[in-house]
Amino acid sequence: MGVDSPYVLQGLADNEAWDLFEKLAFGEWGGGVNPNLIKIGREMVKKCKGVPLAIRSLGSLMRLKTKESEWSSILESDLLKSFQTNGNVLSVLKLSYCHLPTYLRQCFTYCAMFPKDYEFDKETLIRLWIAQGYIVCSSKNDDLEDIGDQYFNELSSRSFFHQSESMNGYKMHDLIHDLAQSMAKDRYFAVENVCEGIHHVYWPCSLNEIEMLVKVKGMRTLFFESFPESVTFKKGSNFQRLRALHLGWNIKGVPNSIARLKYLRYLDISRCKMETLPKSINNLQNLQTLILSYCRRLRELPRDIEKLISLRCLMINGCESLRCMPIGLGKLTCLRQLSDFVVAWDEGSKGAMLNELNSLNQLKGRIVLHDLINVENVEIESNQVNLREKKHLQCLVLRWNYSFLYEETGVEKNELFLEKLEPHPNLQSLVVESFMGVRFSSWLSSITNLVEIKLLHCRKLKQLPPLHQLPSLKTLCLEELVSLEYVSDEEPSFLASPSITLFPSLQEIEFMNCYNLRGWWRQERRSGVELAQFPCLSKMQIEDCPKLIVDDGEVIEWGSFRSLQSLSIRFLSELKSLPKGLQFVTNLQELIIYGCYSLMALPDWISKLTSLQRLEISCCPNLRSLPEGMHLLTSLQKLKIEGCGKLSARCTKEKGVDWPKIAHIPNLEIEPPGF
Repeated sequence: MGVDSPYVLQGLADNEAWDLFEKLAFGEWGGGVNPNLIKIGREMVKKCKGVPLAIRSLGSLMRLKTKESEWSSILESDLLKSFQTNGNVLSVLKLSYCHLPTYLRQCFTYCAMFPKDYEFDKETLIRLWIAQGYIVCSSKNDDLEDIGDQYFNELSSRSFFHQSESMNGYKMHDLIHDLAQSMAKDRYFAVENVCEGIHHVYWPCSLNEIEMLVKVKGMRTLFFESFPESVTFKKGSNFQRLRALHLGWNIKGVPNSIARLKYLRYLDISRCKMETLPKSINNLQNLQTLILSYCRRLRELPRDIEKLISLRCLMINGCESLRCMPIGLGKLTCLRQLSDFVVAWDEGSKGAMLNELNSLNQLKGRIVLHDLINVENVEIESNQVNLREKKHLQCLVLRWNYSFLYEETGVEKNELFLEKLEPHPNLQSLVVESFMGVRFSSWLSSITNLVEIKLLHCRKLKQLPPLHQLPSLKTLCLEELVSLEYVSDEEPSFLASPSITLFPSLQEIEFMNCYNLRGWWRQERRSGVELAQFPCLSKMQIEDCPKLIVDDGEVIEWGSFRSLQSLSIRFLSELKSLPKGLQFVTNLQELIIYGCYSLMALPDWISKLTSLQRLEISCCPNLRSLPEGMHLLTSLQKLKIEGCGKLSARCTKEKGVDWPKIAHIPNLEIEPPGF
């Protein structure tokens, strides 16, 4: 099939090419760049012929060079001349590779094992590098994971990685991947072609000839998409030197013979269907990483887990059948990452109590403490948890688990327990679920690095400590706090000065199922004192909080939310009209109204929301018409109406009574009436 009018892809224009190179090569230098370097840089850009990947690679490389001699040397290099002659981008990419330090080269070429378009998880890749011995610490105070993070960031800054479309991981450009494979050579790495001397193999589901692997000697990495049951780890087999093993998803179990892999440092058996792990796994004394994520049937961990003396990472998130942790876990003082800790029902359950965390002060990242309701001796155990000494933790999740019986008897116990679970001030994210105390611990106000606070299903909570003095707080979520009436019982005593800025960094608020929430401050503001409140707030969601938004708009001081850009109002079944104060939120760009069954009309003043770009109205069956001022919303790009039969009928294209009010909107999604 021919093409009548082919579109020929061209490189960047000269000015665009230079702008890209300049941003990458000089961006961090600011003003005062050596004019000779600019002159040399322009010559380099010419040789790149407008190819974005070549410009990015070269610009990232030159950012690290400060001497004219270095720039001139690269300008005159054979690889750059080769690209100018034959147009093979690999020449420029190889130039960047040749200027990598040795320790980064092996980390980069290791990625050749994975297929093209593979989405890398940063932490997983770093753990694999550690398993291969690629990460080296220069002093005892250095941490392998921190050094690995530096390695990855350096490769990313040199454009060897870019963030994936999902924003959840990283990818390599196809040509970057080609470079990795060309540098790694077939005898060291493989994706599908297995030959003698291969060290690292990624084995896709589509390949069945597993016998090929058995003949390979000196294997260091086996990364199965799906583990073939025919593979065993017999004594004297060619797998004995494995450093990293990924068994793939949905395997039925782990063979006992895995204990023969005495050099194994990384083992991933995520989503395995087994209920228990083989006892022999405790013989893997060199194991650094054990990943058991989403092994939903797994009931227990090996009881002699303290034998895994080298373990640095234990991931058990998603192991929903796990009922306790093994006694002796606290002896694994090398642990840096422990995703979850499940408190045992009682001392007779042969499971670890919370005090096993006492000596694990090197933990970092995120940890979830489950089933805190099971802690019997709060005074003793909570003192030994020692969370305040865990200065590397970034996210702490405390889950009590809801119980109707406990709701009546556990208030004082909850409050005492939470008071003793004070984390280190370095903590950035705190999530508390099903806490049954009436008052939250005062230490919350002192965790000044907090960026995120989520309080969920705390049904008895009536009082929070002041949050306005948390300078870094960006996200606040309150869900199902059914007893809470005000976020703050009273305004701070120092508010005599109008220069005070409250919540200086807060960007997002979610209030959900807080049926009695009436407002932010219990006490009214002093007359005549204007405060700078929520200067950065851009997103607010209010769901099923019937006392927070009322028709007259007097509960919420909407004038405090002048920077608000997105507002979602959901399941306010008794709301008959939008609050009047909302008309002063003139920066609002998105308004979502859902499940407001009593809403009968939108106010005429909605025309004042001149920045509005997106309006969604769903499941408001009594909404009968749109206001006359709709045509004044000239910035409105999308209008969506569904579950509003009466309104949809009036908005029928060219025939509906309200059609002239919305005909100017480019993107309309109007559900047909009666649908």
